[in-house]
Amino acid sequence: MDEKQLSALAARPLLKPGFRQSSVKGHIPTFRQLREDHHYTGPVDVRIPGCPPFTMYCDGDDNVAQTFFFYGDGAYETLSMVLFAQLARRTGHVLDIGGHTGVFALSAAKSNPACKVHYFDIVPAVKERAAVNVRISGLQNSIRINLCGMSSKSGVMDAHVNVNQALWTGASLESLPERVRQKGAQVEKVSVTTIDEYWKENRRPQIGLIKIDVENHELEVFKGGHEMLSEQLPFILCEVLSAKQFGDFQDTLSALGYGAFYEIRDSDLTVHEVTANLKYRNGSDYQFKEYHNVLVAKHKFSSHFFEDIAGILSCSSIGIAKLNPAR
Repeated sequence: MDEKQLSALAARPLLKPGFRQSSVKGHIPTFRQLREDHHYTGPVDVRIPGCPPFTMYCDGDDNVAQTFFFYGDGAYETLSMVLFAQLARRTGHVLDIGGHTGVFALSAAKSNPACKVHYFDIVPAVKERAAVNVRISGLQNSIRINLCGMSSKSGVMDAHVNVNQALWTGASLESLPERVRQKGAQVEKVSVTTIDEYWKENRRPQIGLIKIDVENHELEVFKGGHEMLSEQLPFILCEVLSAKQFGDFQDTLSALGYGAFYEIRDSDLTVHEVTANLKYRNGSDYQFKEYHNVLVAKHKFSSHFFEDIAGILSCSSIGIAKLNPAR
């Protein structure tokens, strides 16, 4: 092993005295500096509480794999990942829309070997890395890789990508000003379909869980899935980038039959129900602080469900760290 690899392995915060595992966001300065200073190439062992382990490949270029490499078990979107993996156990088909390098698809397939996971992404390099991760995790028979986007209509659309960051997580079918201004940003033509068309082409399978992370294009995806969503009402895990966007999600999905919306705070391992008009259950206004995931369901989850999730976390090193903070 060369010196660069040894240096990266030795620099991992998880090896330092007093390290406490937690959910880590990719934009924090210390993590950015680690990625710049230490280029690791090789397999990364990915462990999520309550989910069998799997493998992702890293060439100093994938923020998700790097998060697990440097910070260890459950370091990426901790609570979101645990919830998603456990919900995958309940379904026969999962859609991962905006799948990036595949961490959610991989966790679903590992958690429920009987389910079929349908992965979608619009960036060829990202899709190829996801395919590598599927292969080295032995999940070729469980995950179907699609180089395709999702929208309200099928056809060809402009995608905004960044050629300077091959595995960039911000590729979008929306023209986001802050992304368009970045060095390396360019527009590429990509194929898109709709949830409804894909669902019908595959003989209308029972889809129980969907993850959507498409950088402000979510409402168009919902439009293109109106029939399937209203008929089957699968659980949805979706990224929210603003309070207005959360409100739009509530309006759109409530009209389809959804009745429960939850804010997921990965940073402190908590879930908060958000009712109509963006109110918490105690009547206070929902507060958007930074991007986060939301969990959407037909009905409210039982207290037993969240107790089970808490039990999974409490048995993990990351849960113990949060439940027994350093004094």
